[in-house]
Amino acid sequence: MTSPTADERRPLLSGNGKDDFQQDWRHLTVTRKRVIVATALLTGFLSALDLTVVATCIATISSELHSADQEAWIGTAYLWSSVTFTPLYGRLSDLIGRRAAYVQAVFIFTIGTLGCGVAPSFSFLIISRFIAGMGGGGIGTVSSVLMADIFTPAEQGFYQGLEFAVWGAGTGLGGPIGGALTQSFGWRAAFYAQVPIAAIALIAIPIAIPSSEKSHYDLKSLRLIDFGGAVTLLISIGSLLQLLSRAGGTEPISHDPFTFAMAILAPVFFVAFVYVELKVAKRPVLPLSLLKRRTPLCVGIIAGVIAVVNFNMTYHLPMVFEIVFQQPLAVAGAHLLPNSIAMSVSAPIMGYICKKTLHFKWLTVINCAGPVISMALFVTLRENSSWAAQWLSVVPMGIGFSGLLTLTLVGMLNSVAIDEIATATGFVFVWRSLGQVFGVGLSSAVFQASLASQLERRFKSPEIIVKLRHVFHAIDDLPEEWQRETAREGFRVALRNTFIFGLAGASLVFLTSLFIPDDRLKGPEEGPIFAVPGTDTHPDLIEGEGRRDPTGSRE
Repeated sequence: MTSPTADERRPLLSGNGKDDFQQDWRHLTVTRKRVIVATALLTGFLSALDLTVVATCIATISSELHSADQEAWIGTAYLWSSVTFTPLYGRLSDLIGRRAAYVQAVFIFTIGTLGCGVAPSFSFLIISRFIAGMGGGGIGTVSSVLMADIFTPAEQGFYQGLEFAVWGAGTGLGGPIGGALTQSFGWRAAFYAQVPIAAIALIAIPIAIPSSEKSHYDLKSLRLIDFGGAVTLLISIGSLLQLLSRAGGTEPISHDPFTFAMAILAPVFFVAFVYVELKVAKRPVLPLSLLKRRTPLCVGIIAGVIAVVNFNMTYHLPMVFEIVFQQPLAVAGAHLLPNSIAMSVSAPIMGYICKKTLHFKWLTVINCAGPVISMALFVTLRENSSWAAQWLSVVPMGIGFSGLLTLTLVGMLNSVAIDEIATATGFVFVWRSLGQVFGVGLSSAVFQASLASQLERRFKSPEIIVKLRHVFHAIDDLPEEWQRETAREGFRVALRNTFIFGLAGASLVFLTSLFIPDDRLKGPEEGPIFAVPGTDTHPDLIEGEGRRDPTGSRE
């Protein structure tokens, strides 16, 4: 089978394979490959860690910078740029080479992270988080492309599971590490601590990764990049995040010109994005045509919504223990550790079960039940809840979310033909990234709106309400004990409402999983089960001679 042509409609989260300039690196020595893998896993862990490292210190950061009512931007700024630049780096690595693209991504991430550490104001911090997200998105893409460059198809399934396990560990450990560093050294240490690791990666990348023989950096190649889709998606998401950040505000949208403008821009640029993806882009950022089939539609919903649910938990559960239960910040962050352990273990196990049983639907349904259980437990969480309820409620979420990282991709790839593998892989990753963005934005909007309502019911003083919304730790400065208890109860109810929103999302995911076709997974004799994102050379995972055309459902 020949490589896809430049005119085929496939996402930018892919390279061209052998028809591009990238040479075959599978002849590299075992030692060289191990160094590349170690570098890729290190940078992948770092970018995943940065997704959630602010989760436990978000209240401290936003309070110190007097912007607690805008706390969602600390997380969404990074995710907003990451979801936009993640697919673009696939093609960029073809144009300028893997090494150059990798160094560029890590360097941008390092500059943004360092900027967060020195940020003198909330605005400076948000801009730095956006810059860090630009690099973080590229790190994930280029490292995935490298895995496909250096390993044979038969080896790639293992390394995909390994990457998911490291990604799960990074996102799971971000909260506890951020909380411990913030309590011991201040919140800036959560960012400074990442810089030396990134510096090591910047040194290791040029040493480990071979240089490319040549690059195709010309106008014709640049036209293949879906800049139109990226820009319209960036503006649409940014406008919507601005609206969400004003949830619970004192003025209606019609009285705020800026908010009113955002309310217009968001749908206008979303429609423009859909048009570009369907009619203009040769390699769309998000291939919407796949939504016409049942399996991709279900997978898209599950991948996106489960990310919303997971990031809802990651960013708001530590607040329950820190603000409501008055636990030390390090302890509040440590409540996410069982989730991290579950995430690290679940993904490779689910992949192994799929390979052995050649079925994935009911395993997907079981994993979708995990977040429902966890969110229901969070809703009922109280200060007098048992030790098991406070520490182990996160485990079903970790098992389910991490398992679904593998299962959604397996199910998606099983439903498409070999020449659609790259498109299908990019489809899952972009939906997941969108879910991460809105997981923070939507849940924070629910929290802020609920908090404003609860405080207005409990306090008659506008000054107290404004102070509590801008500086969460202002609870400790209230003069009367009853006021402090009343404020904490208001926060508890607001966070409970946020988890109810998450429970609704988890329930939607579970119901959607029931509609996935119960197709048998393609075995080695039929076609690929696993694929590594970021390359068109990855679909063939058959131990034998060349690629084979798969048969089976394309629903």
